[in-house]
Amino acid sequence: MDKIIVTSAENPDLDGLACSYAYAEFLQKKGLDAKCVIFGKPFYEAKAIAKKTKVRIPKPKNFTGKEKFVLTDTSIVSRLHKSVKIENVVEVIDHRKFNNSSAFTNAKLQIELVGAAATLIAEKFMKERITISTESRTLLFYAILSNTINFKNKVTTERDIEAAKWLQKGMRLRKNYLKEFMKIKSRVGNLSGTIKDYIGVFDFSGNKICISQLEITGTKKFVAL
Repeated sequence: MDKIIVTSAENPDLDGLACSYAYAEFLQKKGLDAKCVIFGKPFYEAKAIAKKTKVRIPKPKNFTGKEKFVLTDTSIVSRLHKSVKIENVVEVIDHRKFNNSSAFTNAKLQIELVGAAATLIAEKFMKERITISTESRTLLFYAILSNTINFKNKVTTERDIEAAKWLQKGMRLRKNYLKEFMKIKSRVGNLSGTIKDYIGVFDFSGNKICISQLEITGTKKFVAL
């Protein structure tokens, strides 16, 4: 059986890192030879939560070319690392309305409009009653919290809320966990630093447009930078 590489977009955000890590665990517990691999440098908040959870971010090693790929939290071809061959992608799990799903002709697709792809991964553990590790539980919870902006983002669904509640049951959260998390999200630096993580470049009819979305505290101080 070919090894399955579970990954996300190059330089993934917290949702991408959490989904890849947790879904690799899910597949392993289903008896498959699966491994999480992260290409590039994860967003600052993803690295911070991984450190908090004591998760070592799995780096890529040499590939044989026979590996099968599972993509989480991405279905955009341009955001994939060059090592990910489109024809070798066997599964795509994402939550984007606008995507390149038609490009993955050999893949099983699960693209559903929820606030976080982490919700889709958590639901798999919930549905099959598979025990989830503390590490995956924590990563997925904070990914949902981040993407939904504490469930206040308009993309938030009841499924996100229910998944977060299920994940939270097995966690020991400090009373000020949300404040601490927002401090992490707010450390975006300046235009030459980590803010680059949050700028996306999109092609609209041959024109490249940069779009950025920040969820931070202390906005007056940030604008004054």
